[in-house]
Amino acid sequence: LERSIGHAVARYLEEQMQPGMTLAIGGGATLHSSLSFMAQRDLSGSTVIGLVGSLPHSQWINPSIVATKVAERLKVDSYQISAPVVVDDPELRERLWEQPSLRDVRERAAQADIALLTVGAVSPDATIFRHGIVPKKLIDPLRDKGAVANILCYFVNAAGQLVDHEVNQRIMAIDLDVVARIPHVILAAGGEQKVTAILAALRTVSAAALVTDAATARMLLEKADEEGL
Repeated sequence: LERSIGHAVARYLEEQMQPGMTLAIGGGATLHSSLSFMAQRDLSGSTVIGLVGSLPHSQWINPSIVATKVAERLKVDSYQISAPVVVDDPELRERLWEQPSLRDVRERAAQADIALLTVGAVSPDATIFRHGIVPKKLIDPLRDKGAVANILCYFVNAAGQLVDHEVNQRIMAIDLDVVARIPHVILAAGGEQKVTAILAALRTVSAAALVTDAATARMLLEKADEEGL
């Protein structure tokens, strides 16, 4: 399923990205799957911005890898948040954002033309927990706070709002309200286990496009109808 959605993401992005545009992009299994389907292009004047920090162990799960590899496909420069995805305390996060290089990345992200995101559930099977980006021991406390989804490693409730949990104050990623203002947001996700999370994400950001599979799309419409949306 991830590869199928990844293929559709690659095709859609190829249609939308034009020379001179800035693409802001997250990470995750679905977006990583799209890489093998992206054609080599030469988009002069374009830029790719990573929306999430990095991991010291550089496997495919490292969020910054997706941005780097997409930039390589498009033969353009990329800008990264050169800090850990999760830092020790909120004060450190604020100090890092005061660094001129990271402030520059945040300002560039805010001016992006397109944002490409995925969403995960708050469950042991989610990439963010399965690979230890955030400890599994936080799943129950996050659920107790109402968390149903993670977007750019931030945790939100069913209404699409950040939950009141301290981990949200330690995430090195572009703020969700900044991403929500990017003109063309693409959300890519699928699977029955993500239906609630996808609906929450659609409330967090006003997506111009949702890339998913037919079965998930039907379940999303049914659930939205049940909730009177």
